[in-house]
Amino acid sequence: MKKPSLIRLLVADELPYSHGVENVSLALVKEFLDLFEQVTWVTARPNRARELEKLFPKSQNLRFASLFAEDTNSQNPRKPIASSGWKSVVKRLPLIGRGARKAHRRRIDDRLRRICRESSSTHCFVNYALSQTAPKLDIPVVGLVHDLNFLHYPDNFTPDAPQELRLAIAQWLQDADVVTVLSQAGKEELLSLAPKPSRARVEIIPNAIKDAVEELANRKPVSGPPTFLYPATALAHKNHLGLLQAANELALNGNDFQVVMTGAKVEEIGRQEPVANATVEKARLYYRENQNLLEGKVSFRIARNTAELSQLYQRAHRVILPTKYEGFGLPLLEAISHGTRVLCSNIAQFHEQVERYDLSAWVDFFDPHEPTSIARAMENTCLASESPLLLPEVKEKLSQWQWRDSARSYLNLFEELTAKGSQDSVSNPKN
Repeated sequence: MKKPSLIRLLVADELPYSHGVENVSLALVKEFLDLFEQVTWVTARPNRARELEKLFPKSQNLRFASLFAEDTNSQNPRKPIASSGWKSVVKRLPLIGRGARKAHRRRIDDRLRRICRESSSTHCFVNYALSQTAPKLDIPVVGLVHDLNFLHYPDNFTPDAPQELRLAIAQWLQDADVVTVLSQAGKEELLSLAPKPSRARVEIIPNAIKDAVEELANRKPVSGPPTFLYPATALAHKNHLGLLQAANELALNGNDFQVVMTGAKVEEIGRQEPVANATVEKARLYYRENQNLLEGKVSFRIARNTAELSQLYQRAHRVILPTKYEGFGLPLLEAISHGTRVLCSNIAQFHEQVERYDLSAWVDFFDPHEPTSIARAMENTCLASESPLLLPEVKEKLSQWQWRDSARSYLNLFEELTAKGSQDSVSNPKN
């Protein structure tokens, strides 16, 4: 076995985050443990560290540290919350006074510097850069920006948040060593926010997916009417309204089908009570207005765990992704890993994935801004007769870029920063 790199990585997580972002962090850290000498994962409080520790086998090179002491007061705004509530924390940040935020930031940086010294860390990685400012440390700092949906869909945030997040991006570009993004489209979008040449380099390191699920080997063709699964949180850019409009059009044309929506808060679309997100509220109102036709065609499911979500993937004829914006869009790869073909928006992020994994035979595109285009793609599927994808061919496709490749890209990046730091020390020796 190859000896791990001498890199001792500090993973700084100040806030909890969504299930999808957490999965990225878990996948990367698991690979980092095989590549790096040590990983120190810093959480806000010890209880969050204990939750994460349970998800890993015992490892001599993984340790945890916390920014703050244990807190049993559930009303404390700094206490970690359930992952589904991470956006509410980010939304509240602009409401905190600037002076208080600066003092809080200094406190965090002081604590991170202490942890950095105690762990002899050589590099710092922040998996969700928008949740915090770039730490001011004496080691190279790399932050991952998953998406910039606040630029296009402010309904997902409080009124002041988009401007504050713009300032956060500017700070990362000026203070960090490298900012990573998940796609070429994301890189272009991020660089468009840089008012001047930035100190930080912007690099693309895509997400990946676990290998094909083993259950795929025994998967049988799906019976019954065509079922379209949409796994997505109810947010403005996810375009649940467009999918409902397409489903209504299909139903009016006499097609037999089912749409299953799953994800955080999607069940609110089927309820009578209004929702706060103005765009999602439009979807709720549309469903209510057309409920007589849609309630027999559209259902809202809660997947309580990964196993239940996996079952939904395997019971679907197609996974449908009508989202108008993504930083990456991992459900596309999750669908393929379960042997399920995909209908999706013709956005650049999805096209990049299809090209990287050579999935053009298994993925069909539509215009997410046109419900008729979505309906037409769905109708073509209703008329088609297809078997699930086979395990060997799925494995072959997904092997072209895996989490190990993402982790190795970070390893190369960290080693390059180490070499650059050594060169700078030689070029600019201290007096």
